[in-house]
Amino acid sequence: MRCRLQNEVLELKKTRDQLKEHLLTSQLTLSRLDKTLAILHTDIDVKENTLLVDSSGLSTLRDFIHIEPCVGVAFAMPRCQYDCLQRQKCFPDDARKAK
Repeated sequence: MRCRLQNEVLELKKTRDQLKEHLLTSQLTLSRLDKTLAILHTDIDVKENTLLVDSSGLSTLRDFIHIEPCVGVAFAMPRCQYDCLQRQKCFPDDARKAK
């Protein structure tokens, strides 16, 4: 039979282990958010350059530039465990809007 103090020690160890797991999860999430932030800053820079080109009257250059849709670092990041062709499984609301 365990005494009350031993039970408290076991409970504290269990709580410590849970906190370590939460810390690891939080650190991984922070790392992912930092990468997303860097991508967003890049996207903002591209948009600012686009606005500069549009406002300076150089937009006629766009006719000569071939731009691939959905190409870039942000589009290469997986959004879920399913393939993009099966988007309705992950985002059923988006699939209904697309129809």
